[in-house]
Amino acid sequence: MDFLVQRSREILRKREEAGLVRTTRTWRSDGETVNLADNDYLGLAAHPEVKAAAAEAIERYGCSSSAAPLVTGFRPPHEALVNRLAAWYGVNSDQVMLWNSGYSANYAMLGMLPEKGHLVLADRFVHHSMLAGVLASGARLCRYPHLDLDQLETVLRKHPSEKAIFVITETVFGMDGDL
Repeated sequence: MDFLVQRSREILRKREEAGLVRTTRTWRSDGETVNLADNDYLGLAAHPEVKAAAAEAIERYGCSSSAAPLVTGFRPPHEALVNRLAAWYGVNSDQVMLWNSGYSANYAMLGMLPEKGHLVLADRFVHHSMLAGVLASGARLCRYPHLDLDQLETVLRKHPSEKAIFVITETVFGMDGDL
């Protein structure tokens, strides 16, 4: 155990010296501050109807699904959401997947779809979750300059015989808001 404590302290010291230590802070809305750094783009987290529905769901179902769906099954709200999404997209409900976060979805899908022998071309500013998924897949990762479609085309032309090529980007880049 001493080794783990010493090693952790050494890593932390090096990160502190390099200015790489990040800390959290508590953000409290004063009613005048606009938070442009979160993922609540539409402001739904504080919408009265959303809050009321969440409170009702907690009262009715509790605040956890308690396990993965393959272990204990879905709760009724999950099943209802799957069915609504399937109807909306015109697919069968067994073609719909729910994830607990965007990070989990990106990591899982990009860790599963590409494989060793595939090439993944990624915009320089894609979210870390996408890169982590690709690295877990064993596929070869090549990053192109941010939003540089000419460079992307050049790279694509250099690899015409690849088994499979995936291009990953974002519609709204979460790190800086670019479109």
